[in-house]
Amino acid sequence: MSSEGSYWSAVGAAAQQRGKSPLPKMVGSIADPNARYYAAARILVEEDVSLLMALNPSTLLLLFRKMNEFKDVLVRDVEKGGIGAEFDLSPALRHEIASRYAGNAAPRRGATRADRRRRSSVGRVSGMAET
Repeated sequence: MSSEGSYWSAVGAAAQQRGKSPLPKMVGSIADPNARYYAAARILVEEDVSLLMALNPSTLLLLFRKMNEFKDVLVRDVEKGGIGAEFDLSPALRHEIASRYAGNAAPRRGATRADRRRRSSVGRVSGMAET
């Protein structure tokens, strides 16, 4: 396991003992980095998160970049519930996510409004409308 994987496992274990982390311990043991970041992002987008910590700030930056990279898949999974088959996850984690997050179509409506506002703002700021 990488040092990053060890870190996530340790943080997950400590937080689970205190009952404070929304991430199941098994997220830290996902071997594929894309799958690990996606699983963390999938869970975090539906949780009320007030604090994110990492030994290295680049870990959080990478998490946000992965959230942006997989935004369409995230929106789809939030709407439908569970987690898509694109990522290699254990059946236990897949079941945990499906049972905790059954689906919620509201974020798509909010994201669509935010997207329209962003496009409108970009046009005003740059003086050019996006096409």
